[in-house]
Amino acid sequence: MSSFNWGLRLVTALSAAALCSACGGSDSDGPGGGGSGLLTQAPHCPTGTDALRIEGTLDGATVDDQRSTNINAGLSNFGESSFDTPFSNLAALQPSELEIHLEWMGSLFFGQTGPTTGGSVVAPSGAAHAGQTLCVSAGSVGFAKGGSEDGVFKFQVTELRAGADCTGDVVPAELRGCFE
Repeated sequence: MSSFNWGLRLVTALSAAALCSACGGSDSDGPGGGGSGLLTQAPHCPTGTDALRIEGTLDGATVDDQRSTNINAGLSNFGESSFDTPFSNLAALQPSELEIHLEWMGSLFFGQTGPTTGGSVVAPSGAAHAGQTLCVSAGSVGFAKGGSEDGVFKFQVTELRAGADCTGDVVPAELRGCFE
């Protein structure tokens, strides 16, 4: 595991160990708890693989973003928590890579999920809505507990809206991802 990703995992582990006032539910909570099988769904990023995988559909078009080098993703699981790719402006995303920013409240422990509270997606070149900023209006995030994905960050985006301010039309989306 690269030192950059190791440092991000350490921040995640330390943040998850802190007491939190707005922790999410378990993955088995179903609707309203942010769970719905999020932590067991594909794609899979087994611990120790240094990977980011995003798959699904965006306005009917297939999305398959698989990264194992030059991942340029990171997260914070403390306070105003977020996941970002790109995480740094030092390395630009490839034209085929999805830009995604997700936000959630508080810290989540391993095995817990919670709803997204905001975010955005910029579709890669060649995809539906290429280059447009779409607002994340529904989704969930969490950290796997146990098994081959112990501590892996997982997410799903189930609704997008046109425009960065969430005032545009609904854009059908079913994006699932993991980051290790």
